[in-house]
This record gives sequence, C-alpha cells and structure tokens, in this order.
Amino acid sequence: MPPARLALLVVVLSHLISVRASNTPSASASSSSSFGARMASTFTRGGASPPSSTSRSEDESPAIDVAIVGGGIGGLATALALQTLAPHLSFRLYERSPTLRGGEGTALTMWPNGLSALGAIDAKLLKRVKAAGSVIRKQTFETPAQSVTEDTGIFESKYKEPLLSVFWQTLHTQLAQAVLEGRREGGREGGGGDPVVVMGKACVDVVALGEEEEGEEEAGGEGGRVLLMFDDGSRVKAQCILAADGVHS
Repeated sequence: MPPARLALLVVVLSHLISVRASNTPSASASSSSSFGARMASTFTRGGASPPSSTSRSEDESPAIDVAIVGGGIGGLATALALQTLAPHLSFRLYERSPTLRGGEGTALTMWPNGLSALGAIDAKLLKRVKAAGSVIRKQTFETPAQSVTEDTGIFESKYKEPLLSVFWQTLHTQLAQAVLEGRREGGREGGGGDPVVVMGKACVDVVALGEEEEGEEEAGGEGGRVLLMFDDGSRVKAQCILAADGVHS
C-alpha cells in the first residue's frame, strides 16, 4: 500500500471523531479498571528505574522504523494499521500510564469516513465496533448562525457507513485487543524482538539527529532519525515518531 494512503487511513481514524458527553454507569468505571489491569499484565511495563549499567542501553539498539508516543485511540489505531498494512515496518508504542485506561462515560461520534478508515485497517474490528455502538438517525448541528437537524439515517445508504455513537472505552478496548491479537499472529514487533506496546514509559523529549553524526543534536535533513528520551533516562532511536499523547503532544 502506498505510504500516502496508509497515512491517510491513520489520520482519518484518529481525527474524524467528535466527542460527546454521556452519563457514566457505575459498571463502566469498574469495567475500565479491570481491563486496564488485564492489559498491564499483557503489555510490558517500562518501569521508572534507570536502565542497569550492565545491560545494553536502548539507544545502542538498532533504530526502529516508527515510534508511537501515547496509547490512546490514535496511538493504538496507528499500531494496528502498521501491523495490518505495513508488516515490513518495525514499531513500538510507548504509554506513560502503567495501564490502558480512561474515557469512562464518554461517547464518541464516528463519521462514515472514520468507519471506512477503520474497516480498511481491520474489517473484523469494524464489525465488532459497529455491533457495540448505536446508529444516530437524526443529528442537530449548531452554528452561530443557525441550528440544523439532519436525517443522518441516510448516511449508510449514501456513504456506505452510518453515523455511529460508541463509548470511548469500547473503541479503545477493541483496538487494544486487536493490537494484541496481531502480535500473537506474528505481526512484526519492535527492534530486536521487543514488545509492540511498552507501558509506564513517558517520553519527555525528542531530538532530531543528523544523517551522518547521529550522536549529536542536529537539525537533521531528509532521511535523518530522531532520538526519543524517556523519564527513566533511557533513549530510543527511530526513523520517525508519531506524537499521539493528547495534550502532551
């Protein structure tokens, strides 16, 4: 698949989602907590301690192709897209929290183009997400000039996909499970056989490296690498980085 199309699929999925407020059932919070605990035991935790002097430093390892910072919807969707559409690329996702959590009580409105992008990444996942969501038949759009109510029930026949409301937690959980399933099925992982998702590892800075002298901070021309610095003192080199950590991007 052409790189431009891959980038478009990822961007569409992560950006064409609008957030709507929703009441939070008490069961939702407990479900989110238990899922976070399960994912914590599944995905490797980076820890907060500096790397041992007797072990090889991460910045001495071969550079990975893609580093993803942030384990939210955008980060997980990118990880899944790389597993599915670009298995020849190595990647790793870093999440600052020790568990995958958040989003309790928040509903997302997924537009037809966002659903189409999700289907292009993983058709089975799209079916599961649609089964867990609710189709929005009518939607009122407020602008400074007017309030317009549209018949969004026709979206599926017009655009091939509906306007869908789904809980943030549901979409996030499904994406995380799909990434895990992809790893079990042999999707390429991080450089040197490392896990695809590393928990409890916060990226605090990124430095562009020059093409010839990668040990020095430099503007870095086309084709240069980046150096990710983490709060535990470790470093990782990558060909490119996707900042998907929300307000921390």
